[in-house]
Amino acid sequence: MSQNILYGIKLSPYVRSVMMAFEEKGVDYVLTPPGETPDALKSPAYLKIHPFGRVPALKNESVTLFETAAICRYIDEAFDGPALLPATPEGRAVADQWMCALSCYILAQAINGYAIHFVRAMRDNKTLEREFAETECAKIADHMAILNTRLGDVPYLAGAALTIPDIMLAPTIQSLAQMPGTDEIINGQGNINAWYDRVKERPSFRKVHSKE
Repeated sequence: MSQNILYGIKLSPYVRSVMMAFEEKGVDYVLTPPGETPDALKSPAYLKIHPFGRVPALKNESVTLFETAAICRYIDEAFDGPALLPATPEGRAVADQWMCALSCYILAQAINGYAIHFVRAMRDNKTLEREFAETECAKIADHMAILNTRLGDVPYLAGAALTIPDIMLAPTIQSLAQMPGTDEIINGQGNINAWYDRVKERPSFRKVHSKE
């Protein structure tokens, strides 16, 4: 199989999720920015790879894919290495359930609803409007409470072992923990903290989130 080209930047939690999947499987990949400027996401060349002009996207000689969950599933099924999904149909359905919930609700709110606005404000040397920040943090708190309840029943989102939903969530928690307002939300969720401590010890997390 040809070289695995992962389009994206490390700043993106979605991209770091795919990086963690590669690391968990022990598969080589090359992280490649879509271009030199933000406009590159909308270039005709990149839109052939990701028609919505987002990251991540993956390309090798066998496949061109976009969307984090789909890419992680492909990595799990296409390459040798530790399984990133449960072995039973029931287990995989639970994993799919949490992958969908993360994509549609939790990550969409945390990243697109709050984190991106926070990063842009920092970049432009501005302050987020207080009302907006409080509203967004309240929504994140509701989602964290749901996750905290789930992680009180099982050590990982899909059950006894780390799977793709955990890989999708971990980089977002890492990003939120560094932002004012959201760090207190996460610190107040004991089950999430215990889960995060377990995930942080994995070589895949440490390598992807190193400052190198």
